Amino acid sequence: MRFVWGFVFASVVLTAVLVRAGDLVNDVVFEDGETHIVDAENSYPTVRVVLRNSEGGDDTRLSLVAGGVIGFGIRAEEDSNVNIVGGSYGGSLVTADVSTAAIRGGALEGSIYAEDLGEIHIRGYRFSLPLGEIEAQGTSITGILEDDTAFDITATRDLDARVVLESGTAVIANGVANVINAENDYYDASVVVRDGAGDAQTQVTVVEGGSVGSQLRAEGHSNVVVEGGTVHSLLADDDTTVAIHGGAIPSGTVAIGASLLVIDGGTISNIVAASGTATLRLVGSGFNHPDGPIAGESGTITGTLADATPISVSFVRATTATIELPEPGAASLACVAAMALAALRKRERLAR
Repeated sequence: MRFVWGFVFASVVLTAVLVRAGDLVNDVVFEDGETHIVDAENSYPTVRVVLRNSEGGDDTRLSLVAGGVIGFGIRAEEDSNVNIVGGSYGGSLVTADVSTAAIRGGALEGSIYAEDLGEIHIRGYRFSLPLGEIEAQGTSITGILEDDTAFDITATRDLDARVVLESGTAVIANGVANVINAENDYYDASVVVRDGAGDAQTQVTVVEGGSVGSQLRAEGHSNVVVEGGTVHSLLADDDTTVAIHGGAIPSGTVAIGASLLVIDGGTISNIVAASGTATLRLVGSGFNHPDGPIAGESGTITGTLADATPISVSFVRATTATIELPEPGAASLACVAAMALAALRKRERLAR
């Protein structure tokens, strides 16, 4: 009888070891301390992928990119790391021990689970929960990832593990006119506006009720107009044309590259700055500098914008850039000329 109980005990111990390992019959296990790319040519549609440290303790890494498929889940253990920027996975994503996962894109199905001290970071926008760590267990989360893919998953975490929602960047590069309003909002994201296919100009207008929670950045030959709403900070770059007629920009308005940024209204706070060969034009009256280009490279601008909103901001100007204070009539003519130049540039690009 003692032998039988010893056999049973040994069997229980052996079973416990197998369960702790957690391997399924068809698992693909990477434990070599290398980086593994899962793409269209290297996919695992019928198995689960497991990551562990190498024998020497080096962390193993996995990147799931566009075209890649993992059909039955991902399990990261020890110090391993998962980076999901595209592709798709089914089943569950589990981070155990002190492993980490970052999700920025791809088609997500099933659930995510942070075990032990594991962490899962999701970067995107329009989340159904506030940014930061989720508190509840078995929480449903919806949102849009940085690659513009919508998701709806269930998240669970152990007491000392973390599931974190992080502000992402939305890229608008469709070559057509777009409106940021209450129904199409970016309250928890940055926005980058770029040219569309064939160098087509992308246009974005921010109106009342719309917001950008972090920076709104215009690139290429794009055109941005702020008529209302709130943009945390604004950056005009390259050959862009940006006009601010209203709304609020509380954390800085900057023109770089060869951009043109015209401010004739709205609540502008903190700082305005220009570098490169950019032109930043404030339209109004009663300024504490003479009309025309400001000679100084830093200081303070006070006055009243053309929409009767007072302004008091610090300014910084590179020697190659221009910050100017024209009267409203002269500024309107200059703005029309700038718009005409932008249209001419567009026609020239399309004719190439």
